[in-house]
Amino acid sequence: MTIEQKKTVFLVYNHPVLLKFAADLLKKNNYRVKTANDGLAALDMLKDFQPDYIFIDLIMHNIDGSSLCRILRRKPELQNVPIFVLSAIAAEEASNIEELGVDACIAKGPLTEMGENILTALDLADSLKRSEIEMPVLGLENLYPRGITEELLVIKRHFEIMLESISDGILEVSEDGRVIFANSAASKYFSLSRERLLGGPFIELFTEKNSPWCLPSFLAIRRLPLRRRH
Repeated sequence: MTIEQKKTVFLVYNHPVLLKFAADLLKKNNYRVKTANDGLAALDMLKDFQPDYIFIDLIMHNIDGSSLCRILRRKPELQNVPIFVLSAIAAEEASNIEELGVDACIAKGPLTEMGENILTALDLADSLKRSEIEMPVLGLENLYPRGITEELLVIKRHFEIMLESISDGILEVSEDGRVIFANSAASKYFSLSRERLLGGPFIELFTEKNSPWCLPSFLAIRRLPLRRRH
């Protein structure tokens, strides 16, 4: 008797231990698993396959999980793919997470309980898509609001507000030349939404006329040594 192969789960997690734990858990439950450890790698991989389910860690380098969720929800081919976020800040940011268009949020906690919640989210995926209830947050019973996390979130939002208030366009570019942050002014300047800007090649934002001027400057900046604190 052959065992029916279940569907493909795409894990986008920044933490290697958590990534391995979740991947092993899903494989034991007969799911196919693909993994990426940041938003840029995830976007590259999604060019070649379409998963049945996606789990995204909110805190990641390069493109963060919140931005990645927004990008994926704009892709027509992923409109009906359940997306779940794994969050260390679920107790503090549940209302903001719901705005990302995800199907459920899983709070980071003890591995055993978190693994059970991952499997529960997959079991509920179809019913969550048909439901009009608020986005469920799984695992809150093992958490409590943490003062230090709340303070860090306030600081993060403060810097985001500062960057948004600047009238000049601001882009952050990865080492391989792709945009990983854009403020509203940059989005307006290039007439592209931030979801369209993120992950795209920086140099392709400029016209053929401007590229000969822009490219040498960009390459010169990339060659500058990083300053290290002593």
